[in-house]
Amino acid sequence: MPVSSSISYIDVTKRETKAHGSVFFPAACYSVDFSDVSVPWHWHSELELIMVEKGRSKLYVGARQFLLEEGDGAFVNADILHTASAANEKQGALIHSIVFHPRLIGGIEDSIYWKKYLHPLINNVEFSVQLLSRNTDWQKNILDRIRRAWIEIAADKHGYEFRVRNELSEILLQLSDYQQKEFITIPQRIHRNEQRMKQMLKYIQDHYFEAILLEDIAEAAAVSKSECLRCFREIVGITPLRYVNQYRLLVAAQNLAEKDCQISEIGDGCGFTEMGYFAAQFKKKYGMTPTEYRNREKEKNE
Repeated sequence: MPVSSSISYIDVTKRETKAHGSVFFPAACYSVDFSDVSVPWHWHSELELIMVEKGRSKLYVGARQFLLEEGDGAFVNADILHTASAANEKQGALIHSIVFHPRLIGGIEDSIYWKKYLHPLINNVEFSVQLLSRNTDWQKNILDRIRRAWIEIAADKHGYEFRVRNELSEILLQLSDYQQKEFITIPQRIHRNEQRMKQMLKYIQDHYFEAILLEDIAEAAAVSKSECLRCFREIVGITPLRYVNQYRLLVAAQNLAEKDCQISEIGDGCGFTEMGYFAAQFKKKYGMTPTEYRNREKEKNE
């Protein structure tokens, strides 16, 4: 199975539409180089395992931020709002991840695996994330299993499905055993704000190609403009309209790499009505013009 470099395929519910693996084997591995790729805020019904291969990475889970050192990693539960970036943009970071549906391990929902282990794990609202450190024995064991499973998926050799399923099963068993000991109680206010953020991000990512006002974003979550601003500051760290601009640039970069239409058409389709402003904002974020970016991406794929 080829290794993908991006996981930012999102539908109108802000769940990722890209199939992680296949219906028959719902697991896929990803390599994300933060010198090249931006990962938008998102969530998905699959479970995610992350390990930092190079550099240091910041993992954002709702309003919480975690610093992951090289060699460390994390487990992100299903339907949890999250994103990641390099801890230092100039130094960059490389992460490997495995995204897989729990049915790969649990099978049907009437199975003992699902009822005894997966259902309690997935539905534990306090267990949204588990950090994994190489300095803690049981967590190091999980990290080693993540690495072996990632290599197996990437190599795509005969029988890898059995070996990957075994590694992932052991990981979930360990997480199930430790979840009651390790989780941190999250205040109800944070849960509420994360749900509001999902609604507001959904609106932005549904309407990024249109004119968007602050009140539009606030109305999507039925909150005031001041509460909207507070939620964005607390969770995303920037204003709603700045996030809109960043998201538009991210979509524009993806379209430049994947589509052959005119650059002006791409800019307009991403909500930039002034091409001069689009080009200036794009260069500010990516360090090159849209044309230069497209040419670079074409060279990388040749």
